[in-house]
Amino acid sequence: MLARCQSKGFSLIELAISMVIIGLLLGTGFAAFSRILSENKIRDDKMSIDSLKRHLITYAITHAGFPEPGDLNILPASFSGHITVNPFNKQYQVNIAPSLTTASTNSDKVIFCGNLKNLITTPPVAGSAPAICNHSTNSGETCTDSSLVAGVILSSGQDYTNNALNADAGTSYQWPGQTISKGYDDLVRAISLYDIAYYCNEELS
Repeated sequence: MLARCQSKGFSLIELAISMVIIGLLLGTGFAAFSRILSENKIRDDKMSIDSLKRHLITYAITHAGFPEPGDLNILPASFSGHITVNPFNKQYQVNIAPSLTTASTNSDKVIFCGNLKNLITTPPVAGSAPAICNHSTNSGETCTDSSLVAGVILSSGQDYTNNALNADAGTSYQWPGQTISKGYDDLVRAISLYDIAYYCNEELS
């Protein structure tokens, strides 16, 4: 007489353990994928914001003034020729010294260079131009040592922290070399007053 074979299924405990293992594997894989995706976005963002900085400098030299940012420091729609949205699908913000915009210079090189000279030679005045911390600061930490710049480009990542209170020139942006970390993934690029000073060599001499 042949013995009848009985197939034994998985118990609830075995199924539960299997589901936990599968969940851990999927979670680990998703976390790794998300990290790689975020790193790729930051890498693309660095290239894009550097390109935007060069584009703004070229614009200022060509038009004897920077474009006038609109509400929330967003570049106007008329500023064409360059992407204005970062890989995180957020608008680049541009803070330009008011006296260096075309609205103030009327696209006149003499006025533009004269205003540039004033920013270079006069002490920092709150509101006269954006300021950049001269050293790395933690998010929200007071910046007590800063320099005026022609403009600042900010690309906000998933964690948005960009300004720190500044003792010597109003509001100051984080140091451009701020290390990208889990709690800080914004990118800051400064357009130095001297980035465009060569355009005004004759006027500044």
